[in-house]
Amino acid sequence: MKDSIDRVLDIDEKTSELVKKNEEEIESLKNKLRDELDLMEKSAREKAKEISDNKYDEIINQAEKDKKAGEEDIARRLKSIDEEFEKQKADLINKAFNKFVLGE
Repeated sequence: MKDSIDRVLDIDEKTSELVKKNEEEIESLKNKLRDELDLMEKSAREKAKEISDNKYDEIINQAEKDKKAGEEDIARRLKSIDEEFEKQKADLINKAFNKFVLGE
C-alpha cells in the first residue's frame, strides 16, 4: 500500500513538474512571439516612414520644379511685355504729348 501511495505521490510530483515546465515554455514562447511582433511592428513603421519620406521628397521636388517653371514663364511674359512696351513707347509718348500738351 505504501508503494502505491509513493507511486501516486511520485506521479503527482512529476505531473506538477511537467505542468510547471509546460507553463514556463508557454510563457517563454509568448515572450518570444511578443518580441518578434515588436520587431515586425518596428520594421513596418520604419518602412512606412521611409515610403512617406520618399513621397514627401518627391512632392517637394515636383513643387519646386513647378514653381521654377512658373517663375520662368512669368519672366518670359514680363520680358515680352517690356519688349512690346519699348517698341511702342515713343509712339505712346508722342500721342500723350500731343493730346495733353498740344491739345490735339
